[in-house]
Amino acid sequence: MPVDAIDFHCHIVPGADHGCKNSEVFQRQWKMIQDANISGVVATPHFYPHGDSVASFLKRRAQGVEKMKPHLSEASPLLYLGAEVLVCPNLQNLPDIERLCIEGTNCILLEMPFCAWTSADLESVRAIRDCGLVPLMAHVDRYVASDVLKLASLGVAMQVNATALASLFRRKNPYDFLKSGCVSAIGSDLHGVETYRKFLKAAQNPAVETADISAKSRILLSDATPLTL
Repeated sequence: MPVDAIDFHCHIVPGADHGCKNSEVFQRQWKMIQDANISGVVATPHFYPHGDSVASFLKRRAQGVEKMKPHLSEASPLLYLGAEVLVCPNLQNLPDIERLCIEGTNCILLEMPFCAWTSADLESVRAIRDCGLVPLMAHVDRYVASDVLKLASLGVAMQVNATALASLFRRKNPYDFLKSGCVSAIGSDLHGVETYRKFLKAAQNPAVETADISAKSRILLSDATPLTL
């Protein structure tokens, strides 16, 4: 039976970033995803503003997608194209930033820096929100809880990694984020051919069901355009 879950953070586009180096890796990833029988996947290759342009990123992603298509079918989970965009000062001024949103939507997956956040980083998130885009903050379970509260104060949606929900040993409790109501998506953050079982386990976690994550994810994707064959 299909699982009503959307993997909102997945690095599966061959050649688009270090998460999937070639078509062979993608085929192995895709088999794991199909075996999980979930409803949808958002492909989110890394985008680093200091080392790339939107045009070159989209070209690289499109080339990778062409390598994926022969292995997709009508029975496959719905596949959506997006990006994982690293936050930096003045990111809101990046030309064509809206093209990094999940296709068909105004939802953009943002990754905060792993160094200490500056007020300029937070201002970028605020400015992106204020210009009409919908920031979804990636893997908030990785950050210090007090920093996550700074993001929560901006009213932005958040994504939690499945590994955090499956692990017995963690610095921060992602269940607190779920209970707060600010989490709208879960993701595998799949790189390479790691096991996909943790995502499936997280998707079926009672806390995820109680927080109604599937419904919130569908709202974010309500206008999304899935990849067509």
